[in-house]
Amino acid sequence: MVVNAPLPSTKNSTRNFFLGSSALGAALDGADQLPSSQQYGRKNHTQCSYFEQLFGQKFHKPCSTFIFTASGSVASDQYLILETLRRMHRLPKVVIYGVTPRDLINSGLYCPTSTPVFQYLNTCFNIGNSCPEAYEAKSNFVLSLLKKCIYEFRESNNIQILSNIWLTKFFSTCFPITTPANEYDAPIIVPSQQQLEQSAAVSLPSESQLANYVQQENPHLSFDLTRYKVTYHPFPQATYEQQSEYLKKIISLCRAEHIHFIMINMPVTKENIDLLGTESYHSYLSNLKKTLATGGYPFIDMNAVEDFRSGKFCDSVHLNPVGAKMFMQQLINNLTSDNKLTVAQSSNDKGNTIDGLTTWWFTKAYYEKPIPPDAVILGDSHLSCLYGAYAYAYNKGIDITGNHRSQTIEENLKKLLHLDWRILIGALPKCMISDELMASHALFSAHYKPKLVVIMLSPSNFIDSTCQTGANSEAFSFFSKYLRLRQNRQSKSPSKLLEQLRRENYNFRPDYTAYMKPYSPMHLASPFERICPGQITLTSADGQSFTDDAEQYKIIYQNPMSSQFTKQLTALKSLFTYLSKQNIPAIAIEMPLTNSNHILLPESFWKYYRQRVSEICHQNNVDYWDVTSTWDDFPKTEFCDSAHLGLRGGLKLTRAIVLSTASKLRLPMYDYNGNFGPLVPGKEKDYFHKTWTDKTKSAPPG
Repeated sequence: MVVNAPLPSTKNSTRNFFLGSSALGAALDGADQLPSSQQYGRKNHTQCSYFEQLFGQKFHKPCSTFIFTASGSVASDQYLILETLRRMHRLPKVVIYGVTPRDLINSGLYCPTSTPVFQYLNTCFNIGNSCPEAYEAKSNFVLSLLKKCIYEFRESNNIQILSNIWLTKFFSTCFPITTPANEYDAPIIVPSQQQLEQSAAVSLPSESQLANYVQQENPHLSFDLTRYKVTYHPFPQATYEQQSEYLKKIISLCRAEHIHFIMINMPVTKENIDLLGTESYHSYLSNLKKTLATGGYPFIDMNAVEDFRSGKFCDSVHLNPVGAKMFMQQLINNLTSDNKLTVAQSSNDKGNTIDGLTTWWFTKAYYEKPIPPDAVILGDSHLSCLYGAYAYAYNKGIDITGNHRSQTIEENLKKLLHLDWRILIGALPKCMISDELMASHALFSAHYKPKLVVIMLSPSNFIDSTCQTGANSEAFSFFSKYLRLRQNRQSKSPSKLLEQLRRENYNFRPDYTAYMKPYSPMHLASPFERICPGQITLTSADGQSFTDDAEQYKIIYQNPMSSQFTKQLTALKSLFTYLSKQNIPAIAIEMPLTNSNHILLPESFWKYYRQRVSEICHQNNVDYWDVTSTWDDFPKTEFCDSAHLGLRGGLKLTRAIVLSTASKLRLPMYDYNGNFGPLVPGKEKDYFHKTWTDKTKSAPPG
C-alpha cells in the first residue's frame, strides 16, 4: 500500500485513480518495468507512465494517474480508502478498480477490521464509524483510542503490545468469557508505517531478467495455488455477502460524488479458477455485473482475454512484466473502443434506471422505428453467438438490452446482396416453438411485419423436461398478455402498451430448477429475470472457455419421444402456416451441437426429428437448412458449452444465415469469392454451387 506518497490534492485532482490489491499493483508496476531497467516497488511507484503514454496516444490529450493499491486488500478496504479521501475532499475524477475473486471470497478474512488497511486508516484518520463491524467487540473501541495516542511514539509497537496484554486481562476480569475464545476475540495489533511499507514494497525483475519469466511458466504457481486453496475453501459465504455489500457502498459513493467508476475483472490463471470452482467463479462475475448495473458503470472482463492464458503470470494471479504490458494495451483498447471513460457521465440515479424482461427489451426494439425490421431471427439463448459475432469481429461491447441487431449479418447482406436491411435478433429465454408461435401472432401483423423470418431450431426447442408447461414460459406469458391488451385497447400505441407490460407483475414461476440458472453472459438472462442496461454485456473476450454441461442436457433430453415433442411439432406447423398467411417468407436453420450433446439423444430420435421437421418445412414452402451437414467444421473450440456456439462459431453461423437468405429470395451475389465475413475463411462455395446455382440463373442483375 502506498503510505508515504502525497495524496492527490483538490487543486490538481488526479484524473485516473487506480484502486485494488497487489494483482492490479503488479500489472501497473510491470507495465512501467518493461521500457527501462529501473526497479519499481509499490513504495515509490505512484504513477503509471505507460498507461499515461498509451492514453495520450489514443485520446490525444494528457492524462495523470495515481496508484493506490494495497497488498491483500479486499472490497471493504477499497471503500474505506475512498471514504477517507472523501472526508479529506481529495476524491479523484475517475476510479479504475481492479478486482479479483479474493477481494470478495476470502476465508482468511475474519472481519473488515482485521485488515492492515483498516488498522492504518483508522489510526490516522478515524474511519471506524464508516465500518459497522469496527467496534462490535467490547475492547475494540478502547484499543482504537490507545492506538491513536501511541502511534506517534518511536516504541509504539512495544507500548501497544503491553497495552493489549493489560486490556485483555482487564476485560477478562470484568467480562468473564463463557464460551471458548475464537479468532474474533483476539486483539489485533496495528502494524507500524515501516512494516506496512516493507510488506507492500515489491521489486519486479529488470529487463535483463525478463526472458527468465517467459521461459519459466509461472515459477511460483505451485506455492501460490496452495495458498489460494486455503483462501477459497471452505467457501466463506458470510464474508462473500459482507464484501459484496461494501462493493455496493463503493458504487453508491461514486454515484453520490459524481465519480466515473470503471471496474476491471483482473486476469487470473485457469488453475486459480479451478480451485474456486467454475460455477462459483461465474456466480462471482454475475454478482459484479449486477452490482455495477445499478450505477450504470462499465465492466471490463480482462480474464476472458485468451492472450493471458500462458506465459503471462509469475504465479496464479500476478502478471509478469510481459502480461502487465499486454494488460495495459488491452485496457486502453477497451477504453477507446467502447468509450468507457465517458459511459458513467450519462448514468442517472437508480430511480431513472428502467428494467424489464428480456422479452420486453426485444419487443421494445422491434417497435423502435416506424418501419419494421427487414428480418427477424427467432430462437433461444443459442442466439447469443450472433450478438457476440459482431463483438468478436470488431472488438465492440454489446449490451443485450439496447442492441438487438446483428450488424455482422447486415454488413454481409449489404456487401454481397446489396441489401440495406435491418436485422433483429430475438433470443428469448428457454424458448420453445410454442413461444415463437405466440410471439409471431403478437408482433407480425398485416401492417407491421418483417420481409423475412428466420427460425433457429434445436432439439431443446421441442423437448425440455424442465419446462413441461409451455404456458409458464416467459415469452408465452408476456406475448399472451400483450395480445389481450392490444385487442381490448386498440387505441393504445405499442409504446404505451409496452410500458404497462414492463411494470406488470408476472405470477408465473419458471419450473426449471436452480441448477439450470445461467452462469455465463453467453446464456443471456434467466426466464422472468428483470434486467437493466449494462447488466448483461457481451465483449470480444466472452465465450472463450468451454464448460461441460452434459449433465444438464441429460435432464433436458430425458424423455425425448413425449407428448411435449408432438405438441411442439404441431406448433411449428401452426407457426409456418401463420407466416404464410401473412405473406412472410421463412427459413428454418438447425443449430450445430457438439458431438457430446448429439449422442445424448438416440439416433432413432434424430432420424424421426429431421424427417418430421423437413416434412413440415416442405409442406409450408419453408427452406430447411441443417448447418451441421452444410459445414462440417464446427469444432469443439468454437463452442462455449455443448450447445452454445462461442463468438468465433457465431461468426461462422452468420454466413449460413446470409447464404440461406440469398437462396430463399433468389438473389444474385456480388463480389463473391467464398471467403466473405471478417476473420474466418469459409468453404461454402462448393456446397452452394451444387444446390443453388440453378436458382439464380434467371435472377436479374442487381
